[in-house]
Amino acid sequence: MQVEQRADQFTEKDWENVITKFEKIHSDALDCDFTEEQLKEFGRYEGKLSAAIAKEGSKNLGRKLQELINKGKSVIEGFIEGFGESTDEEEES
Repeated sequence: MQVEQRADQFTEKDWENVITKFEKIHSDALDCDFTEEQLKEFGRYEGKLSAAIAKEGSKNLGRKLQELINKGKSVIEGFIEGFGESTDEEEES
């Protein structure tokens, strides 16, 4: 499955395309007469795709949280430095 092998390389647009294609396949499949075995196989692929989306989503969430933490640290450090500078200037006056 291409998604499982390349999920870490997908862009947001790639994921949108995958989900759109899968929704179309899923919708079309509802109109077909599948055997019980075929439905199970389809369900397995659906589960694998859902897992790949969840895994990549959690990785992306982790990266975004780390970016926020790093940015937050910088903002706090800058605030403290800025506040410290004005305190130093006040002391010199």
